[in-house]
Amino acid sequence: MNFGKNHQKAVLVVLLTVSIISVSSFSFASAAGGISLTASAEGRPSQIDISGETTRTSDITITVTAPNRNVVSIAQITPTADGTYADKINVGGLLWSQDGFYKITAQQGTGGIFKVALEVEVKGGKVITPYAFISSLEDGRVAALEPERGLTLYADAVEGSTTITANGHTTSFNDITLTVKAPNGNVVSIAQILPDINGNFEKKITTGGPLWKQDGFYKITAQQGDGDQFKSTVQVEIIDGRVIPEFGAIAALILAVAIISIIAVSARSRLSIMPKY
Repeated sequence: MNFGKNHQKAVLVVLLTVSIISVSSFSFASAAGGISLTASAEGRPSQIDISGETTRTSDITITVTAPNRNVVSIAQITPTADGTYADKINVGGLLWSQDGFYKITAQQGTGGIFKVALEVEVKGGKVITPYAFISSLEDGRVAALEPERGLTLYADAVEGSTTITANGHTTSFNDITLTVKAPNGNVVSIAQILPDINGNFEKKITTGGPLWKQDGFYKITAQQGDGDQFKSTVQVEIIDGRVIPEFGAIAALILAVAIISIIAVSARSRLSIMPKY
Protein backbone atom coordinates (compact mmCIF):
# COMPACT_ATOMS: atom_id res chain seq x y z
CA MET A 1 0.00 0.00 0.00
CA ASN A 2 1.41 3.40 -1.02
CA PHE A 3 0.50 6.30 1.30
CA GLY A 4 2.42 8.90 -0.68
CA LYS A 5 5.05 11.38 0.40
CA ASN A 6 2.62 13.81 2.03
CA HIS A 7 1.21 11.08 4.25
CA GLN A 8 4.70 9.95 5.27
CA LYS A 9 5.60 13.55 6.20
CA ALA A 10 2.44 13.80 8.30
CA VAL A 11 3.35 10.59 10.18
CA LEU A 12 6.88 11.92 10.84
CA VAL A 13 5.49 15.20 12.18
CA VAL A 14 3.12 13.32 14.52
CA LEU A 15 5.91 11.06 15.79
CA LEU A 16 8.20 14.05 16.33
CA THR A 17 5.48 15.92 18.21
CA VAL A 18 4.75 12.91 20.46
CA SER A 19 8.49 12.56 21.17
CA ILE A 20 8.82 16.25 22.12
CA ILE A 21 5.77 16.04 24.39
CA SER A 22 7.11 12.87 26.03
CA VAL A 23 10.54 14.37 26.67
CA SER A 24 9.05 17.63 27.96
CA SER A 25 6.67 15.77 30.27
CA PHE A 26 9.49 13.61 31.63
CA SER A 27 11.72 16.64 32.25
CA PHE A 28 8.98 18.55 34.04
CA ALA A 29 8.07 15.59 36.21
CA SER A 30 11.65 14.97 37.28
CA ALA A 31 12.53 18.62 37.99
CA ALA A 32 12.51 19.61 41.67
CA GLY A 33 10.24 22.52 42.52
CA GLY A 34 9.26 24.52 45.53
CA ILE A 35 9.99 27.62 47.54
CA SER A 36 12.18 28.53 50.50
CA LEU A 37 11.74 31.21 53.16
CA THR A 38 14.27 32.75 55.55
CA ALA A 39 13.41 35.22 58.33
CA SER A 40 16.26 37.09 60.01
CA ALA A 41 16.13 39.75 62.71
CA GLU A 42 19.73 39.61 63.91
CA GLY A 43 20.76 43.01 65.21
CA ARG A 44 17.42 44.58 64.28
CA PRO A 45 14.64 43.45 66.66
CA SER A 46 12.24 45.99 65.09
CA GLN A 47 12.64 44.61 61.57
CA ILE A 48 12.42 41.18 59.96
CA ASP A 49 14.40 40.60 56.77
CA ILE A 50 12.82 37.88 54.65
CA SER A 51 14.37 36.19 51.62
CA GLY A 52 14.31 32.96 49.68
CA GLU A 53 14.17 31.35 46.29
CA THR A 54 11.54 29.69 44.13
CA THR A 55 11.24 27.71 40.93
CA ARG A 56 8.17 29.66 39.80
CA THR A 57 8.02 33.12 38.22
CA SER A 58 4.63 34.18 39.62
CA ASP A 59 4.27 36.73 42.43
CA ILE A 60 4.83 35.58 46.01
CA THR A 61 2.32 36.56 48.68
CA ILE A 62 3.89 37.17 52.09
CA THR A 63 1.42 37.09 54.98
CA VAL A 64 2.08 37.60 58.69
CA THR A 65 -0.50 36.54 61.27
CA ALA A 66 -0.44 37.31 65.00
CA PRO A 67 -0.91 34.66 67.74
CA ASN A 68 -4.64 35.49 67.70
CA ARG A 69 -4.61 34.73 63.92
CA ASN A 70 -5.22 38.34 62.88
CA VAL A 71 -3.31 39.42 59.77
CA VAL A 72 -0.76 42.09 60.71
CA SER A 73 1.09 42.35 57.39
CA ILE A 74 0.58 41.31 53.78
CA ALA A 75 2.64 42.02 50.66
CA GLN A 76 3.35 40.72 47.16
CA ILE A 77 6.86 40.20 45.83
CA THR A 78 7.94 39.40 42.29
CA PRO A 79 10.93 37.03 42.21
CA THR A 80 13.97 37.97 40.15
CA ALA A 81 15.04 36.17 36.97
CA ASP A 82 17.18 33.74 39.00
CA GLY A 83 14.26 32.89 41.31
CA THR A 84 15.35 34.81 44.41
CA TYR A 85 13.31 37.31 46.38
CA ALA A 86 13.68 39.58 49.43
CA ASP A 87 11.64 42.04 51.47
CA LYS A 88 11.48 43.71 54.90
CA ILE A 89 8.76 43.60 57.53
CA ASN A 90 8.59 46.37 60.12
CA VAL A 91 7.68 45.21 63.62
CA GLY A 92 5.95 47.34 66.23
CA GLY A 93 2.79 49.32 66.76
CA LEU A 94 -0.67 48.28 67.82
CA LEU A 95 -0.89 45.28 65.47
CA TRP A 96 2.25 43.77 67.01
CA SER A 97 1.32 44.41 70.64
CA GLN A 98 0.44 40.78 71.38
CA ASP A 99 3.29 38.66 72.76
CA GLY A 100 3.79 35.24 71.22
CA PHE A 101 4.64 33.51 67.95
CA TYR A 102 3.82 35.26 64.67
CA LYS A 103 3.48 33.11 61.56
CA ILE A 104 5.11 34.26 58.31
CA THR A 105 3.78 32.52 55.18
CA ALA A 106 5.20 32.64 51.64
CA GLN A 107 2.84 31.35 48.96
CA GLN A 108 2.60 31.14 45.18
CA GLY A 109 -0.69 30.10 43.61
CA THR A 110 -2.85 27.60 45.45
CA GLY A 111 -0.07 26.29 47.67
CA GLY A 112 1.13 22.71 47.85
CA ILE A 113 4.95 22.71 47.74
CA PHE A 114 4.74 26.40 46.85
CA LYS A 115 3.51 27.34 50.31
CA VAL A 116 5.81 27.41 53.34
CA ALA A 117 5.44 29.01 56.76
CA LEU A 118 7.62 29.62 59.80
CA GLU A 119 7.21 31.32 63.16
CA VAL A 120 9.10 34.09 64.96
CA GLU A 121 8.58 35.10 68.56
CA VAL A 122 7.72 38.70 69.38
CA LYS A 123 7.75 40.15 72.90
CA GLY A 124 7.10 43.75 73.82
CA GLY A 125 6.91 44.68 70.15
CA LYS A 126 10.43 43.32 69.52
CA VAL A 127 11.52 40.18 67.68
CA ILE A 128 13.42 37.72 69.90
CA THR A 129 13.91 34.99 67.28
CA PRO A 130 17.10 35.94 65.41
CA TYR A 131 16.80 33.40 62.58
CA ALA A 132 14.42 30.83 61.07
CA PHE A 133 14.43 28.91 57.78
CA ILE A 134 12.08 26.57 55.91
CA SER A 135 12.15 25.10 52.40
CA SER A 136 10.27 22.76 50.07
CA LEU A 137 12.86 22.93 47.29
CA GLU A 138 14.43 19.50 47.86
CA ASP A 139 12.40 16.88 45.99
CA GLY A 140 9.20 18.65 46.94
CA ARG A 141 9.59 17.75 50.62
CA VAL A 142 9.23 20.48 53.22
CA ALA A 143 12.36 20.72 55.36
CA ALA A 144 12.75 23.14 58.25
CA LEU A 145 16.09 24.06 59.75
CA GLU A 146 16.85 26.27 62.74
CA PRO A 147 20.29 26.72 64.22
CA GLU A 148 20.69 25.43 67.75
CA ARG A 149 19.08 27.91 70.12
CA GLY A 150 20.19 28.56 73.65
CA LEU A 151 22.59 30.32 76.01
CA THR A 152 26.18 29.55 76.98
CA LEU A 153 28.04 31.06 79.95
CA TYR A 154 31.72 31.21 80.93
CA ALA A 155 33.57 32.72 83.90
CA ASP A 156 37.12 34.06 83.55
CA ALA A 157 39.30 35.22 86.43
CA VAL A 158 42.95 35.44 87.48
CA GLU A 159 44.07 33.55 90.57
CA GLY A 160 43.89 35.79 93.60
CA SER A 161 41.80 38.36 91.75
CA THR A 162 38.72 40.06 93.14
CA THR A 163 37.12 40.38 89.70
CA ILE A 164 35.24 37.71 87.72
CA THR A 165 34.31 38.27 84.08
CA ALA A 166 31.06 36.47 83.21
CA ASN A 167 30.61 36.25 79.45
CA GLY A 168 28.82 34.14 76.88
CA HIS A 169 26.50 33.97 73.89
CA THR A 170 22.75 33.67 73.38
CA THR A 171 20.38 33.30 70.43
CA SER A 172 17.64 35.36 72.11
CA PHE A 173 17.24 39.14 72.34
CA ASN A 174 15.66 38.97 75.82
CA ASP A 175 17.33 40.57 78.85
CA ILE A 176 19.69 38.25 80.71
CA THR A 177 19.36 37.92 84.48
CA LEU A 178 22.78 37.24 85.98
CA THR A 179 22.68 35.85 89.54
CA VAL A 180 25.51 34.87 91.90
CA LYS A 181 24.79 32.63 94.88
CA ALA A 182 27.09 31.88 97.82
CA PRO A 183 27.75 28.28 98.97
CA ASN A 184 24.92 28.66 101.53
CA GLY A 185 22.47 29.61 98.76
CA ASN A 186 22.23 33.32 99.54
CA VAL A 187 22.16 35.72 96.58
CA VAL A 188 25.26 37.93 96.70
CA SER A 189 24.87 39.63 93.31
CA ILE A 190 22.12 40.11 90.73
CA ALA A 191 22.05 42.15 87.53
CA GLN A 192 20.25 42.43 84.20
CA ILE A 193 22.26 42.75 81.01
CA LEU A 194 21.28 43.01 77.37
CA PRO A 195 23.14 40.98 74.70
CA ASP A 196 24.65 42.90 71.78
CA ILE A 197 23.48 42.60 68.18
CA ASN A 198 25.53 39.40 67.74
CA GLY A 199 24.16 37.74 70.87
CA ASN A 200 27.32 38.22 72.95
CA PHE A 201 27.27 39.51 76.53
CA GLU A 202 29.74 40.30 79.32
CA LYS A 203 29.56 41.43 82.93
CA LYS A 204 32.27 42.20 85.50
CA ILE A 205 31.57 40.83 88.99
CA THR A 206 33.54 42.16 91.96
CA THR A 207 34.14 39.80 94.88
CA GLY A 208 34.98 40.67 98.46
CA GLY A 209 33.06 42.32 101.26
CA PRO A 210 30.64 40.89 103.83
CA LEU A 211 28.53 39.02 101.24
CA TRP A 212 31.57 37.12 99.96
CA LYS A 213 33.06 36.13 103.34
CA GLN A 214 32.01 32.47 103.04
CA ASP A 215 34.66 30.21 101.51
CA GLY A 216 33.59 27.70 98.87
CA PHE A 217 32.04 27.48 95.41
CA TYR A 218 29.87 30.36 94.24
CA LYS A 219 27.32 29.66 91.47
CA ILE A 220 26.94 32.17 88.64
CA THR A 221 23.72 31.71 86.63
CA ALA A 222 22.65 33.46 83.43
CA GLN A 223 19.01 33.03 82.45
CA GLN A 224 16.52 34.31 79.87
CA GLY A 225 12.88 33.48 80.50
CA ASP A 226 11.86 30.09 81.86
CA GLY A 227 13.36 27.71 79.28
CA ASP A 228 16.17 25.37 80.32
CA GLN A 229 18.03 25.95 77.04
CA PHE A 230 18.35 29.63 77.97
CA LYS A 231 19.82 28.95 81.40
CA SER A 232 23.46 28.21 82.16
CA THR A 233 25.43 27.96 85.42
CA VAL A 234 29.15 27.96 86.21
CA GLN A 235 31.00 27.66 89.52
CA VAL A 236 33.91 29.71 90.85
CA GLU A 237 35.76 28.92 94.07
CA ILE A 238 36.28 31.85 96.42
CA ILE A 239 38.54 31.84 99.49
CA ASP A 240 38.98 34.96 101.63
CA GLY A 241 37.07 36.92 99.02
CA ARG A 242 39.49 36.03 96.23
CA VAL A 243 39.25 33.70 93.23
CA ILE A 244 40.83 30.25 93.43
CA PRO A 245 41.13 28.56 89.99
CA GLU A 246 39.67 25.10 89.60
CA PHE A 247 42.27 22.36 90.13
CA GLY A 248 41.61 20.13 87.13
CA ALA A 249 42.38 16.42 86.71
CA ILE A 250 45.25 17.05 84.28
CA ALA A 251 46.91 19.47 86.66
CA ALA A 252 46.57 16.92 89.49
CA LEU A 253 48.14 14.22 87.31
CA ILE A 254 51.08 16.48 86.44
CA LEU A 255 51.61 17.25 90.13
CA ALA A 256 51.50 13.54 91.05
CA VAL A 257 54.07 12.68 88.37
CA ALA A 258 56.30 15.51 89.58
CA ILE A 259 56.14 14.29 93.18
CA ILE A 260 56.93 10.69 92.16
CA SER A 261 59.85 11.91 90.06
CA ILE A 262 61.27 13.89 92.98
CA ILE A 263 61.00 10.85 95.27
CA ALA A 264 62.69 8.61 92.68
CA VAL A 265 65.56 11.04 92.13
CA SER A 266 65.99 11.51 95.87
CA ALA A 267 66.18 7.74 96.44
CA ARG A 268 68.77 7.23 93.72
CA SER A 269 70.90 10.12 94.88
CA ARG A 270 70.52 9.01 98.51
CA LEU A 271 69.60 12.50 99.46
CA SER A 272 68.92 13.10 103.09
CA ILE A 273 67.88 16.04 105.14
CA MET A 274 70.14 14.89 107.96
CA PRO A 275 73.93 15.17 107.47
CA LYS A 276 76.04 12.01 107.62
CA TYR A 277 78.86 11.52 110.19
